Amino acid sequence: MRRPVIHFYDPALVPEAPVEETQTGQAACCCKGLQSDLMLPILAARAAAVVMVSIAAFQVALVFGAPWGVYTQGGETEGALDTSGRVLAAVSCAILLVMAAAILARVREGPLKNASGRLVTALSWFTTIYSALSVVLNLATQSSSERAVFAPTAILLFALVLTTMVGSRRTS
Repeated sequence: MRRPVIHFYDPALVPEAPVEETQTGQAACCCKGLQSDLMLPILAARAAAVVMVSIAAFQVALVFGAPWGVYTQGGETEGALDTSGRVLAAVSCAILLVMAAAILARVREGPLKNASGRLVTALSWFTTIYSALSVVLNLATQSSSERAVFAPTAILLFALVLTTMVGSRRTS
């Protein structure tokens, strides 16, 4: 008796993957379950990118003089950041945007989706390490305002990035 061949598709590329059913219908259930399992890292990557782009927007506001210095860079600045603080905010913004693109590329989405596997892997692991370090630094900051806003944000971001990394694997 010939066994049915089941092809698993990336749901991001083929939203409704064709499924060959067996007489009991088990293959269809298995494949649908796999599709929903594959969706979790994609949704986590999208959510992580939204969080990173939102933080990047916050950094852009700081660059243009928003009076939120108490929420960033250790909370040592009341009001708008000085020039060196604004430069650091601009660099942070650029890093966040690259990390958002990298985590999306991990699930074959975003502007880096066609980048080399090595580049995507390196950038996505950098993103993972950076987000883990961000949790530690935001929990350790002396600024209660920064800790109140960005510690939960950093924890959420790390959970989303970790979910993406564990649930996906770039092979090419």
